[in-house]
Amino acid sequence: MGDTTTAGATERLGTRDLLWSGTRTSIVLGPLDLPPHEDLVAAAGALAEAFPAARLGQALDASRGRWVAAGLPVAQLARRAVLVHDGPGPDEVGLSAFARALEAHRTDDVPVRWVVAGRHLALLICHAAGDGGLMLGLPAALLEVARTGRPPAWTQQPDLTSPLLRALAHHYGRHPRRVALTLAAVRAAAAASSATSTGAGGGGEQDDDAGRALLRPSTTAVHAVMGEAQLAELTAWRRAQGKGTSGVAVQTVLVGAALAAVGLPPQGPPTVLVDARRYLPPGAAVHGNFVAGLQLPVGERWDAREITTALRSAVEAARPLSAMTLGAARQLLPRTRAARTATGERVPARPRPVLAVTSMQHPALADLPWDGPAARATATSVSTPAPAEGVTASLTELRGHLNLSLSFHGAVYDTARMAEAVRLATGDPVAVLERAASRRAEVLA
Repeated sequence: MGDTTTAGATERLGTRDLLWSGTRTSIVLGPLDLPPHEDLVAAAGALAEAFPAARLGQALDASRGRWVAAGLPVAQLARRAVLVHDGPGPDEVGLSAFARALEAHRTDDVPVRWVVAGRHLALLICHAAGDGGLMLGLPAALLEVARTGRPPAWTQQPDLTSPLLRALAHHYGRHPRRVALTLAAVRAAAAASSATSTGAGGGGEQDDDAGRALLRPSTTAVHAVMGEAQLAELTAWRRAQGKGTSGVAVQTVLVGAALAAVGLPPQGPPTVLVDARRYLPPGAAVHGNFVAGLQLPVGERWDAREITTALRSAVEAARPLSAMTLGAARQLLPRTRAARTATGERVPARPRPVLAVTSMQHPALADLPWDGPAARATATSVSTPAPAEGVTASLTELRGHLNLSLSFHGAVYDTARMAEAVRLATGDPVAVLERAASRRAEVLA
């Protein structure tokens, strides 16, 4: 391990990263057969030198618009980046409570930090450093370096320069007519969004009262795991909906229906996070943020086939590229440069979730040193929700089971009610979906 880090340059955040600079994410993985703490510290130092995109030698400045060099020796950076949790771990307090307690380890001057708690490994990351791909990849990278002394091959792929421009050129350059398709899809989505005021559960009108102010973000989360048998039933239900019905679409309907079942019907169309790397030239790599949240133009009563069609049409029309381009353009305006947070937003007396769904997968997860039966393997994700009524559903299929996490503001929603929603969704998903379908049929009859 050298004396100084090679990852400590000062640089302005790219417009894609500025969009996410106000969001914090974390993931807890376990139980794992973890190496000693000192081996993990040494591995973090090696990653700081070999993989600058991990941002281990940098921090966000006060404006959250620039990466500044930490100016510390690699050994010190590594020790700050890998901590041992000295309180109760997931085995003692449960994964949901532990994920919430992890926030005490987060500091603005360390954008990437691993935390060891017994047989569990957590990663806390500022979203400005990268999206879910980096968040899922870094725990595996740390463990691989600790085990082999070498960083994984994916960390050594060069980061593509100007990836958004390259993606636009690659997708539209040879097929200019695609521009018209994208514009038509954007206009249709905007029209559907303005016309839709309710979501999966129906429910009543939004409150007209001013509500209360959310004085500060209060991110919390709940988590549950869908067993192998329940996941098989859910897969069979998806196939019965028709050929090509999307798994993400079914998961979106399931989460919405579970929230409605506990008295929290979502409002408006759902937002699904889509990886835009599909539009890059073959073999290109982007280690930072390259995802877009797409609000899908679907009706008031969510249907898996309708969401599948909307999602497929959005991807074919390259709406992720248009969303990223528009977001990047807005970041060039001084008034919109600050990252959006929920601080100070007004909350209705009876809030309803604004749902965003992300399906988080990474090939490296399968090769982690899992300790114990597959049924105990868990991946718990927490992400800062925006706006104040936002609820983010993160789903990760792991060793034949489906992990579901809901992130939300604890000052807005009751944690016990959210915990009941994930219990329903993972305990008997088909029953939840069938009840929602019956209610939808009654309304349409």
